[in-house]
Amino acid sequence: MCSDSEDDYQVEEEDGENDEISAEEYEDLNTSDEETVDDALHSYMVAKSGLKWSTTPLKTSRRRLANILANKPRLTQYSTNISTIDAYNMNKISIYYVALCLYIPTVLCVSEEMQEIIDMLHNTCKELSGATEESIVAAQKGNFMDDNNLRCYMKCIMTEMSTMSDDGIVDVEAAVALLPPEERAKLEPTMRKCGTQVGVDACDSAYLTFKCYYDNCPTDFFLP
Repeated sequence: MCSDSEDDYQVEEEDGENDEISAEEYEDLNTSDEETVDDALHSYMVAKSGLKWSTTPLKTSRRRLANILANKPRLTQYSTNISTIDAYNMNKISIYYVALCLYIPTVLCVSEEMQEIIDMLHNTCKELSGATEESIVAAQKGNFMDDNNLRCYMKCIMTEMSTMSDDGIVDVEAAVALLPPEERAKLEPTMRKCGTQVGVDACDSAYLTFKCYYDNCPTDFFLP
């Protein structure tokens, strides 16, 4: 599942067809003295699809990755262009399958780089929310403590993955888009059912959503 291809930078449309981007579009990904790689990729993705970015203080070279994952079309391969790849330190990684590894443990093909991304998401949201490792580990096993920091940890995970807005509205279509075709029939009903959960605030809505995921599909549940 984890790609080792060194093919050109491509865009995977929702119908699965790959269209190679033009040289002009590709040049937009390169940096200048005034523009970082992050900003270049940001500009490209906004121009290509209107993607809105997270504004949480995840100030790392990979901070945009989670947002890219939920986008349609998805970026599935990085070029070996050194100015782009080295800055992101993600050569030979399929972005699409990073999303699957985050959401679907049955296809968990975690390379060292992917595990770093998962750990980054975990550590960042843990710090921002104040959630304890104990409460997170318990939730991973289906024991959802009545803890507001844990609730906000879950909200952070969802907003960083662009499957929830800052005000707590679940983007069901973005969540469903992350499902691999072979898992969609099994998991899409749960994603849609749980996407309707509404709590007293955004953190509570995320908590109820994750709890709903676990209650309906415990064997496929994964919390970073």
